[in-house]
Amino acid sequence: MIGRRWESYRGWREVVGQRELRGELHWLVRDDASPMFAHFVHPDDLEKEISGDISQAKSHEKAKVREAQRVREKAREKQERLNLYGFEKRFSGVQLGRVLDTLGRQQGLSGTFLTRREHIENLVRRGYVVKKHPKYGRVIEAPDGSFYLQEDVTKTALDYADYLHSIGFGKVQPQSVQAKDVTDHPTLIEYGVQEMLKGKGRSPEVAAKVTRRRLEGGSNMMLGSPTQPVTINEDRLAAHLFNRIVEQAKKNIASFKPGARDMAIGAAVDGFKQGKLVERRVREALPDPAEDVDAVMMEAFGFGSDT
Repeated sequence: MIGRRWESYRGWREVVGQRELRGELHWLVRDDASPMFAHFVHPDDLEKEISGDISQAKSHEKAKVREAQRVREKAREKQERLNLYGFEKRFSGVQLGRVLDTLGRQQGLSGTFLTRREHIENLVRRGYVVKKHPKYGRVIEAPDGSFYLQEDVTKTALDYADYLHSIGFGKVQPQSVQAKDVTDHPTLIEYGVQEMLKGKGRSPEVAAKVTRRRLEGGSNMMLGSPTQPVTINEDRLAAHLFNRIVEQAKKNIASFKPGARDMAIGAAVDGFKQGKLVERRVREALPDPAEDVDAVMMEAFGFGSDT
C-alpha cells in the first residue's frame, strides 16, 4: 500500500507511511502540492477517498476543456459576426454594434428560426432582390413575385441584402460553370464543428448534413468561391469533424498526466458534446499502446492462444 499514487484535482497524492492515531493505525497521505505535510486516513476510508479524488479530478479536467472550448467558440463567433463580406466597413463604433446586433438576432421566417443574417444570405442565394413595391414600399422579392416586407426583417437586413446583391453574393451560375468542392476548406470544417456544438450536441454525421443543406448550391466568398457554386461531400465532411475530436483527444493524452488516458479521451468527447457512441469510435481510433503490450506478453506466455 505504501507508495500507492493517484490523481486528485489538487495534483498527485501518495501513501507515504503508517502511523498510530488514537490507538489505531492510519495511513499517511501526502499531496504533491504540499510535500512537507501529510494527513491521516483511516484504512477503512482510504478507497473511498481515492475514488472521490479521482472523480473530482475528472470533473475538474473536463471543466477546463469545456471552458477552453467555450473561449475558442466565443472568439470564433465574434470574428464571424464582424465579417459581413465588407458591409461592416460602412459603419463604426456604436452604429456598427447596432448593425451586428440587428443581424445577429434570431428570427422566425416561414417557420424557420435562424439569425437575420442567415435568413438574408439564404434569400439572396435563392434569387431574392430588394425592390420598391408600389403599395407596400421596400420589400425583398422572390423570382416568383412573393415577398417579405421591410417590417418583417428590418431596414438593416434589407440594406444588407441590397449590398450582397451588389457584390454578386450567391449569384446563380450558368450550367456550364462547374461547382467547386469546398469540403476540405478550413472555414467550412469550422462551421461544421460549431454545428456539432449546438444545443445538446450533434453527431459529426448530422452536423455535416445540416452544414451541406445550408451552404451548398450558391457561391460563397468565405469558402473561397465568390463566383462558382459550391458543393460539399457530406461523408468527407463528417470524417473531418470526427477527426477534429480525435485530434483533440490526442492533444489531451499528450498534455494530461500519465495514467489519465481515459480521462483525456472523455474530456475531448465531452468538449464536443458527443455521446457514448462517438466516444467508443474515438477509443477505437486511438488504441491504447499499453493494451497491445499486454496482449503481446500474454501471447508470449501462452495465454489466449489456441495451441
